Amino acid sequence: MRPLLSLLLLAAAALVPAARAADEGRRVALIVGNGGYARRPLRNAINDARLMDKALQAVGFKTVVRENANKLQMEQAIVEFLNAIGPGDTALFFYAGHAVQIDNENLLIPTDLDRAQNLIEAKLKSFSMAMVFEYLNRSPAGQRIIILDACRSNPVVEDRGLPAGLAIPLNAGKDTYIVFSTSPNSTAGDNPDGNNSHFTEALSDLLRRPGISIDEVMTQVNRRVLAATEGRQTPWKQGNLSRSFYFIPPVGGVDSAADPSLLEERLTEAIRLRQKSSWEEALTATNLVLKGNPKDELLDTARLLHQYLTLRVKAEEAAEAGDYLTAASILSELFERDRLDSDAALRAGTYYLLARRIPEAIAPLAAARAYGTTRVHESAIAILQRLVPIEPAAKTALSTTTSPTPHEVAKLPLWYTRHQLPSVAMSSLERLVGAQRVTPTVEMAFADFLEIPKPRRPAAVEAAAAEEEEEEE
Repeated sequence: MRPLLSLLLLAAAALVPAARAADEGRRVALIVGNGGYARRPLRNAINDARLMDKALQAVGFKTVVRENANKLQMEQAIVEFLNAIGPGDTALFFYAGHAVQIDNENLLIPTDLDRAQNLIEAKLKSFSMAMVFEYLNRSPAGQRIIILDACRSNPVVEDRGLPAGLAIPLNAGKDTYIVFSTSPNSTAGDNPDGNNSHFTEALSDLLRRPGISIDEVMTQVNRRVLAATEGRQTPWKQGNLSRSFYFIPPVGGVDSAADPSLLEERLTEAIRLRQKSSWEEALTATNLVLKGNPKDELLDTARLLHQYLTLRVKAEEAAEAGDYLTAASILSELFERDRLDSDAALRAGTYYLLARRIPEAIAPLAAARAYGTTRVHESAIAILQRLVPIEPAAKTALSTTTSPTPHEVAKLPLWYTRHQLPSVAMSSLERLVGAQRVTPTVEMAFADFLEIPKPRRPAAVEAAAAEEEEEEE
């Protein structure tokens, strides 16, 4: 029994199931607007802070607000903010005002910093964003969002010849999403013709729209800011959130007359979540698309993705309830529909093992070995090797060399072929070619099946094609 027990533990470890979206907890925000500088005052920074305060309160944030704060007041505010963060909370920090980068460190400028005699004095009298990142990373927050509308030209840069704008953060930490009002090492104007910066004006409006993830919000913000500044200012973001964040979660549906471009962006987000194995979040995003009454190919794509995700969620729910046989059966069906879905094959095999149905586990594990990406391929081999003393068919599965046929490669779901045609489909193909599981001949058959213009082939494909041509000669 000990070999079987260790095998079951190995199978369970190979699953690494995607975690359900946990309760995001409370929402707390620190908002700082500094505009009352002795040199180069900013007339919109206070307005920006107030506008963001109103917008964030409207979507459920408890806010701490400071206006024209000196360094001591900024330090006190960050302490109050950190003390308000509880386990799993979403913590958001928004700053509007002057900032500078020194030695690749971003420093916010308090209102009591008039002029520094040297860079050391400037760093000591400024408010370090590195410190904010460090303390937020130590906090019990579940998600951290940093928004800096602080890329305006400022006196410190002029006097010391330092790089303009802000530097890309190097110590942001886990589950953190960072937004700058313009690209790193670039500056943004204060919008002399309006009461708010172009960036904050767009952000405060778009974050109040239901069912839009923070990535989608920033995509829309970028469009507005680019249009308002005639291309001179491009907002920037960087994130490593483990789950999608919505200012207003997608629970109330969407406007039936939704903009097709917005529906397409939501479908793209659903596909991205699907590729990250965030099944429930991807299903929620797909439901939003369907509620928006999409048309034609977008509708077909969303329906097929919805069918796939519904089954995938059902399989994971069955596994969590201990019904491994049902989970394995569903995942085997999904793999038969899409022979590139090697993760479904691996999970089907491991669930069969957990259900003590060892003979039935061999076929999906062999398929995962044959079709899988590196992680899936290696996991399948490890499990099959442990099965050899128990099940003779495992040895055969390990010794058999199998490659996808052109028909199998082309047997992708419609949501691959009709949405993001070359990019998603060719991305899957490139992974297979990189793992030496598809020949250039298969790649060309794949493109012919899709009836799409053959895109510029990945480097791995080009190299394989050259080798194949040399062998033929």
